[in-house]
Amino acid sequence: MARVTITQDAATAHAWAALGGRPELVGGVSYEGAGEVLPARLPVRELARATVGVCSLAAAELLALRTGTPVPTVRVREGAVATAFVSERHLRIDGRTPTSFAALSGFWRAADGWVRTHANYPHHRARLLGALGIRDTGDDRHWWTRWRRSWRCAPPGGFRRPCTRRAAWP
Repeated sequence: MARVTITQDAATAHAWAALGGRPELVGGVSYEGAGEVLPARLPVRELARATVGVCSLAAAELLALRTGTPVPTVRVREGAVATAFVSERHLRIDGRTPTSFAALSGFWRAADGWVRTHANYPHHRARLLGALGIRDTGDDRHWWTRWRRSWRCAPPGGFRRPCTRRAAWP
């Protein structure tokens, strides 16, 4: 497979600008493409590579400031980024795969569509249970069967992002 070099990346430019980086430096970041890695409904591959690219560019800028030299170019291998972003899938403890995704996280059928929940962090879990009006008992096994027929996709104070098929993306 031929390697493609990506030199203009909108996600990287956006992230760098959001951090207040000097716009002329973002042109020094390039990526060695790896094809369709990190397939997802949201632009995970683009976010992953931009994250690594921007962090690497910040490190390059710091090096230049400390040494009084020009900012070196940054080259990121997209395949290595993808491997790092799914590294938890390769982890084994005593030969077993640990649970890395919370039981309350997933795609769930609701009364008016589909709901994507994320509760891997305690504050996310607390917000989800609060939005559902469920007291935290620590038992996450049967919560959705109780709520799926009545819950709406956008509870007050919640975040709503329509779930669409990849073909419908802009």
